[in-house]
Amino acid sequence: MQEDFGPSKLLVGAKRAAVARSAMTMKKAGIEPTYSNVVAACPNATWNPETKRPLTPGPIYDVFENDCYDEDPENPWRHDARYSKTALTADMIAKRWDYAKLVRSWGHTEAWYFKNVIWTDLCNSILPLTEKKANEQALGRKGKSGWVSKGCELYTQNMRGKQEVIKQKSWDTMKVWWAPFLCRGKLHVEVFDSDFPGEVPEGAAQLVEKVRAAVNIRFQQADSKPDLIFVDRGRGFWATNSGKITAEFKGALRGHGLRTLMGDDAGKQPGSLQEVLLHETAVAWIRCRLACTVPVQCWEETRQEYSTRLKRCCEHINDEHDVDALCRAFPKRCKKMEDAQGGRLSY
Repeated sequence: MQEDFGPSKLLVGAKRAAVARSAMTMKKAGIEPTYSNVVAACPNATWNPETKRPLTPGPIYDVFENDCYDEDPENPWRHDARYSKTALTADMIAKRWDYAKLVRSWGHTEAWYFKNVIWTDLCNSILPLTEKKANEQALGRKGKSGWVSKGCELYTQNMRGKQEVIKQKSWDTMKVWWAPFLCRGKLHVEVFDSDFPGEVPEGAAQLVEKVRAAVNIRFQQADSKPDLIFVDRGRGFWATNSGKITAEFKGALRGHGLRTLMGDDAGKQPGSLQEVLLHETAVAWIRCRLACTVPVQCWEETRQEYSTRLKRCCEHINDEHDVDALCRAFPKRCKKMEDAQGGRLSY
């Protein structure tokens, strides 16, 4: 067992009790007990003096499985799924398979994608402006799987809240638009002004301006600069039915000397490629880190403070994740999708 969980001997006695107590307290408060949350809440208990870093997840998960419970200490937590993935339709599977074969036919290498492509998208976050909304969002952020005791699956603290509260703006929230830029082994993020129009052609044009500015700053000393943008089938970039590029997006690209990997027509690019596109992985990393760094009184967080936190999340990802490998992963993912005949990928 110890071989599976690493140096569990470092997490004993009072330290182990502190981790268990913190995790159970989080759950009762509507906060998901994750590795990152526990490390943040118990820095002394989870510190490894040998490596000068926090303990790896294994010993902490061991505490979850053996010391944490919802009601009865004899009925400890298990990490169970809350619901399954949405199935792909037969038509979408066929389109994904065709797309994988198309990308593979281009013959571009990992190094080529690494050097030439900027992966980006228009994203937004819904920030609470009241304590009530913050609590609703805490429930909505619960993951697909979670720590729960057998027989307690239907307890409120073990169930997910409504997903709309973290995706839809209301009178007691503030929407902040931002964009990730993934290129040549680094992840960067830019936050838009409060009057940003959103995921519409005008917003896509503003995104291009941000991309050009970021490229000019980061690669000002480079012999060559990346000039290909990869975006999903968002309606600001492409016509919904035909996949033709929007006039505003095309004009902004031309004006800033940039192109898209799909040219002026993304008709062959399926709309459901979430686990294949590299920027989707980067956004998932960002949102995961954001969820772990939510301020205690998050309803008081300003737009500027959120922007600063978002940028710090990117710094953490660049330090702790293999962003370099992610920037080279597209050919492998397309190969896996082709091998799966358009089915979902498993990592």
